[in-house]
Amino acid sequence: MPPTSSDSRPSLACSGDVLTPPRVDVEVAGALGIAALVLTLIQYFGLANCFPVLFPGVWAELPVFHLYALLWWAGCTCVGYFLVPALWLKWRGRSLRDYGLRMPRRSKHLWVYPAMFALMLGPLWWASGTEAFLATYPFYPFARVAPGLWLVFEAAYALQFLALEFFFRGFLIFSLHRRMGEAAILVSMVPYCMIHFLKPFPETLGAIVAGVVLGFLSLRTGSVLGGVAVHWSVALTMDLLAIWRKGGLAPGVDWFGW
Repeated sequence: MPPTSSDSRPSLACSGDVLTPPRVDVEVAGALGIAALVLTLIQYFGLANCFPVLFPGVWAELPVFHLYALLWWAGCTCVGYFLVPALWLKWRGRSLRDYGLRMPRRSKHLWVYPAMFALMLGPLWWASGTEAFLATYPFYPFARVAPGLWLVFEAAYALQFLALEFFFRGFLIFSLHRRMGEAAILVSMVPYCMIHFLKPFPETLGAIVAGVVLGFLSLRTGSVLGGVAVHWSVALTMDLLAIWRKGGLAPGVDWFGW
């Protein structure tokens, strides 16, 4: 017996003896398919530790080559998190402004961004004294002996955060929101948490909270730019705290580590 309109159980529509599969929403299917493909390619080919494997002839234990590895990662994330979904949206005739690349449209929510950063300062100060934190940060490991190269990395790091926020809080959430409502925030939060699995445990837990809060704010403001500012500010603070905890700049520092 076919389900009635009051039956909420999922089913296949029946036409005679032929089962008709449910219609697939192209925007939802495209967003989730692209997300799976992009995350897989970055994991296997786009991480910093992939660089010496893919380009063994230019790898050496020198500051500039570590910078190349991190620039490879930042570049791959910009291509995967920004360029690929942007091309898909343009092909679909969509405006990137409708997926978060715009100034926030509701100023009453903007206070949350500096509040989030302020709330993070205490936990960051505590975490910066732990071995796990200092084993991971500064993200560019030669920041103390080649601060000029670290600044180059920080510029690429900022672009990476723009791509990351666009992907998780813009492309994914706004693509899924029409069908899923605010549950799209939770769908986006899951892979966002998972890309932090190699980070310290408290940071990965924090990614769950950040994914939900930043996702909520992107829907309310229509913009991912506030999330970019918070994300990069926190990351820069983490690097600065790690450099300070390790004794600041090394004596006789060579700014570009030649």
